[in-house]
Amino acid sequence: MSKEPGYHAHRLAGRLGLMPQFFGKPYQDTYSDALSQLDGIARDRIRMVGDTLQTDILGGSVTDVRAGLVKGGGLFAGACIREFPETSGSVPDFERGRI
Repeated sequence: MSKEPGYHAHRLAGRLGLMPQFFGKPYQDTYSDALSQLDGIARDRIRMVGDTLQTDILGGSVTDVRAGLVKGGGLFAGACIREFPETSGSVPDFERGRI
């Protein structure tokens, strides 16, 4: 697993006594904005597809959108990730590519 920018922001916040404001995946504002563009499409027909568990798949699950993990490229390209979804708590509804 990689340490995403939020990890570093939380560490700095703890050291400095500040609370960062987060934007982007997996935070709700990003998905709310995207879903507002899909007005009129039933939620059960919308999918979040991405290559990371901690942003793409987590964001889909907290927004109540089914999520698909692409494993043939990106962060997990060529890796055996069988244990990561269970240990991270971000479990995709669909997977594409080799595990």
